[in-house]
Amino acid sequence: STEQIAAVAGLQFLSCGLACVDALPNADPLSALAKAAFSHVATLLKDVHERHPSVHCPEFTSHVVTSTSSSWMGLERFASGVVAWAEDELALVDTSLAKSVVQSAAGLKALVCLVR
Repeated sequence: STEQIAAVAGLQFLSCGLACVDALPNADPLSALAKAAFSHVATLLKDVHERHPSVHCPEFTSHVVTSTSSSWMGLERFASGVVAWAEDELALVDTSLAKSVVQSAAGLKALVCLVR
């Protein structure tokens, strides 16, 4: 599960995105797609942590989820932050993995934008 990935890899920042994903309505078909897309981003970030432990993980301010709309907004901020981090920092040490992370996080952001 994504929770296990975050705990095992020491990627506590994933808890911000996870809180947003967990707050999405289960009845919404796009929620399932967003959860799957978030899980893929989380898996790639675990790979980054394992391959390049010296690379600092992206940092995000916590996002308080008070409604479904704020959970989508928080997820969009999370995805945007991951894209920026991968382009600015990860690309300096692993361009191939950075491209994968950017594509995955951009896909998550595009999905979120469908809802907003």
